[in-house]
Amino acid sequence: MTVARKMLLLLMVVFVLLSASLFGFHRYIILEGFSGLEFSEAANDLDRAVLAIEAQMDRLALTCWDWAAWDHTYEFIQNKNALYIESNLVPASFFDNRINLFNLYDEQGNLVWGQIWDIEDEVQLTLPELSADRLHSDHPLLYRAKPGLSYRDSARTGIYPTSKGPMIVAVFPILDSNNVGPVKGTFLMGVFLDDKLLGRIAAQTRLTLSMEAPRAPNPDDSVVLHNNRPLYLARSSSETLVASVVLPGMIGKPILTLNAHIPRNIFRQGLRMASLSLTATVIICALYFLLLHQMVRRTVLLPVRSLTEKLNRPGKDQSAALPLTLGSTDEIGALSNAFDSLVEKLRQSALHLEDANQALKADITEREKVEQALKKSEEYFRNILSSIQEEIFLIDANGIITDLNSPFLEKCGLERQHAVGRHCAEVLECWEKEPVQGISPVAAFRAVLKTRQAHTGRCEMGNGPGSALWLDILFSPVTDDVGQIKSIIAAVRDVTREVELAQRGFAMQKLEAVGTLAGGVAHDFNNILMSIMLNIEYGIKKSADSPSLRQPLEKALESSQRAKDLIGQLLAFSRSGGHTPEIFSLSPVVKETFRLIRASCPKNITADVAINAENDTVQATPSQIQQILLNLSTNAIQAMPNGGKLRVSLENAKLEDADESLDHPPDQTDFVVLSIKDTGCGMSNHVMERIYEPFFTTRKIGEGTGLGLSVVHGIVMDLGGFLRVQSRIGSGTIFDVWLPSSQPPAQNESSDSNEPKGSSPRPLNVLVVDDEAALANILGATLDNLGHRSFIEFSATSALEKIKKDPFYFDAIVVDIRMPDMNGLELAGILNGIRPDLPVILCSGFAENLQEQMAKLPNIKSVLRKPVTAEEISREILKATQKASSRASMPANTVHSGFQPGKPAI
Repeated sequence: MTVARKMLLLLMVVFVLLSASLFGFHRYIILEGFSGLEFSEAANDLDRAVLAIEAQMDRLALTCWDWAAWDHTYEFIQNKNALYIESNLVPASFFDNRINLFNLYDEQGNLVWGQIWDIEDEVQLTLPELSADRLHSDHPLLYRAKPGLSYRDSARTGIYPTSKGPMIVAVFPILDSNNVGPVKGTFLMGVFLDDKLLGRIAAQTRLTLSMEAPRAPNPDDSVVLHNNRPLYLARSSSETLVASVVLPGMIGKPILTLNAHIPRNIFRQGLRMASLSLTATVIICALYFLLLHQMVRRTVLLPVRSLTEKLNRPGKDQSAALPLTLGSTDEIGALSNAFDSLVEKLRQSALHLEDANQALKADITEREKVEQALKKSEEYFRNILSSIQEEIFLIDANGIITDLNSPFLEKCGLERQHAVGRHCAEVLECWEKEPVQGISPVAAFRAVLKTRQAHTGRCEMGNGPGSALWLDILFSPVTDDVGQIKSIIAAVRDVTREVELAQRGFAMQKLEAVGTLAGGVAHDFNNILMSIMLNIEYGIKKSADSPSLRQPLEKALESSQRAKDLIGQLLAFSRSGGHTPEIFSLSPVVKETFRLIRASCPKNITADVAINAENDTVQATPSQIQQILLNLSTNAIQAMPNGGKLRVSLENAKLEDADESLDHPPDQTDFVVLSIKDTGCGMSNHVMERIYEPFFTTRKIGEGTGLGLSVVHGIVMDLGGFLRVQSRIGSGTIFDVWLPSSQPPAQNESSDSNEPKGSSPRPLNVLVVDDEAALANILGATLDNLGHRSFIEFSATSALEKIKKDPFYFDAIVVDIRMPDMNGLELAGILNGIRPDLPVILCSGFAENLQEQMAKLPNIKSVLRKPVTAEEISREILKATQKASSRASMPANTVHSGFQPGKPAI
């Protein structure tokens, strides 16, 4: 058989096989893919319809739960009052909630009240099975609690068959508004799953839906498991696909079949596209094969035949046939030209051999020069590697160390000959260790091999209980000319100290931000709390003859005092607690506070105190020290629920004795260290990082506010000290409070000259200025109740105008510091120029340091921190007015000309 016939036969066989393959591909892959897509879309459409029905169930369940867990429903089951029916169980309740059935049963299954309505036609219906006066105790529509589940989880929602068709029902227990029993009965709601509801669901899902009695699937139906729900798909015709699902009832039996009639648009479109594609592909392939046959015949077969004829010439014509050049430029022509040039190359090979030997000698000389340059470059690189102070080493693609520098050898504690040639896992302990976060060095090494890109990162390694090891990892690949990795320059550096310092700085920033927020909240709350406390005190004094009214007011005043203490904690945390520090000895305060702690300790906890400080004098307030000691001791006691030992000690220390460096070292070098040590459960490293965060607590909800350590931290920082904590899981905790020590104060005789002596001989005229109307009014009423005469203004501007009319009418001014138009300090400055002897008492809900302003304005006699009591206000007014004598000789009933102040009603 000739080459031409073989070529034609081969092309025909390829054409037939390709046509058959294309037909099978379109028939069994493309069309089946469209069919599967059609089934998937049909399943999703039917699932939307089922989800719409389940949404109706969820809506009914929420409505039923809302009615069942209602005090009025609970009381109706007990009392069966008609007012509940007239107010709630009316037709409008059915129509507004789109509910057909409302039934209420008592605990024995007796029907207390029930109605069934057709909400579309507004006609009342009757269902024999649900209109009976009593349901038997095992009836599926009666609520029955399930052990281990809550009331709501024991409730049921589902489809229930009735004589008028299937109905969606919800069964919930009747409880009070707090969802607390005992259960008084069953609240039953229902909605008919009829054609009207199905029509609304069809409009919502844009599907054609129908319902029928539950039936078994046909053998030809396709079964699809969608969202754990079997769906049945049937091709009713070439135009329509029917998707069906069997819905179970409340008792678990099938109750109805839901059908969705879906047009087969996807399959018809796929069939049309597959037919057109197959026809066009076959025609194009046939044309290509005809064209290919002609091209092969002209470009291959005919030139090969001509070349064969020339080579087959006999005798002397053979030499005449050379050269064999056919005059073509394709592969056949190239073959003839190559044959012609072969003989010529053999003739020239001897001439070129000598030239090749000379060129080889020149190449050898050039190679020796390159080797010398490479050796110098390697020595230069090694010198650079040795001069780098970071721990650097080189590894190959198998993880074998090929080179390293001196810092790395010092870190590992090895000699060079013992490290080079070994695997990284044998030299670096952390090489394959699983990190807490980030990726390990071996994972970074594999990532570099895979991506051929440098990797930089940081990972945290576990380093025993309560501690961590942080590593910076740098792997940089060195590649050849074709991009293959020759070696990797690696660095693994311990950055644990840097990470700890960064985390500590972040924690301090966060504490400072939260402290600012706490101070602002406390300022606004103090205004409100002061108004509450003064109103309660006013009510207590007015109810002296009514013990039944006085007692709850006193309880409310106690609660307000606790709220005041809580705000004091917030202000202490924000470093805004208006404490006036004094120099005193810590030992008596610690011993006195420790007696209280020991009295409150459980019997299984041993508590002792050790005072070893020669100089225990600090500049603070005793209440701050008590708060520090009480908070830390309370935490220690709660960390030992099974008993243990609590030890409180006091000793002197130098700043250099601190076990680690400080971010902001204090100027003070002598410290008094208050230590609280327990043998409790200890803390993990993660917990220790967050202990000073406000409202962070490891206790259960309701057992702690999370402010204790935050307040301690704020107090210690405010006193110029710092905190140190040591703790391990199961090994207890030690809190060291470092406070700067002070020199003992000189012993001077105390004077009580600042205390007011006696009482005012006449009523005092007091001007109250505060932009909070409620607070100003009750403060005025309080002053009136104390025997003074109060005058109220709600802005500093109006108060200033009133004082300018008669500067000598008032005996004292009580003014809030922060007001919108003019603050209290500005008003005091103006009054100091008008009448310097007029006492000004400032009030502030935010504890501010006003020592410098008070030194410049001598008419400011005191600053009261809100909230204040009536006794504190009276004492400060008497103290201020007894120092001022400008109006001491004026009669009590004198009124200056040109101005008669008015008094607003309280």
